Amino acid sequence: MSARSPPALTRPDSRSAGPRRAPLTRSGSTAGKVAEAGYDALKAGRLMVVNEARLAFLTGWVIPFLPRRMVLGMVRRMQTR
Repeated sequence: MSARSPPALTRPDSRSAGPRRAPLTRSGSTAGKVAEAGYDALKAGRLMVVNEARLAFLTGWVIPFLPRRMVLGMVRRMQTR
């Protein structure tokens, strides 16, 4: 079984949301890049893949050592305007 949890995707009409988008949606991958990373991971038998180096570092090395309340606050700020 595999599951994909893609990041925020960039689309040609992404400007229609206005200039005050949430910080999480300001940087994003194209659907093609996400699909390619997922397919390569599926072929390699990996259960989880993060296709951005910064996010891979954060999820693997930084976030596990932070207090849960701090992580929740960081996520809240990224997901709200």
